[in-house]
Amino acid sequence: MIVVNEFCKACAEGDIAKIHYYLSLPTAQSTLEQSMHRTDSPLYLAAINNRSLVCEVLLQAQGSSDKSPIRKGIDTVHPITHKTALHAACELGFYDIVTALVSAGAKLLPTRQTKCAFHLASTNGHLNICKLLLLDGHDDDDIRDNIDTSEVDCSFLLMSACYRQDYAMAKLLLDYCDDDPSEHIASCHSYNALYRDTHNKKISYCPLSVACELQD
Repeated sequence: MIVVNEFCKACAEGDIAKIHYYLSLPTAQSTLEQSMHRTDSPLYLAAINNRSLVCEVLLQAQGSSDKSPIRKGIDTVHPITHKTALHAACELGFYDIVTALVSAGAKLLPTRQTKCAFHLASTNGHLNICKLLLLDGHDDDDIRDNIDTSEVDCSFLLMSACYRQDYAMAKLLLDYCDDDPSEHIASCHSYNALYRDTHNKKISYCPLSVACELQD
């Protein structure tokens, strides 16, 4: 267990030399299997600490076979944060780590709070990651299913982007969500009214107008 703890610590700290040492030992398979059953798996620790090289080393450990403990546990959900390594990287904006995880087959997966990795990237303003997920990482149906079945839908993401004045994100969402954005624009009206009533605030500009300008 000491070896497992030290291995996970090395992953969190980005100590590549120590990671390679543990992976070279005869007990490497056992170390990887045990480490993936920890609350903080080595892959998750590497992701939240922006250790992109560590993620690459872990994902390549014992080859790219799906039988590798790291590959098998790539979508493991953290029991406290309810997020996978991909969720964490998308939320924090760690592009290189998202790229490595997506290339290795990590899934978007809604979290316990019904947010998939795309939601987390979008609401935190990580445009390049959203483009990666949309254009390179997953097919449209995969992402659309996660968005449409979630309580936080594409209309909310659009409104959120407009309130942040993140015009590039709003444009991406309009282009992606639907050829005809009327449904999402109508939903913006509802969210707009709900926000105003809930927070008792007068909104100085309407996301609807921003969305329309972007669509022109």
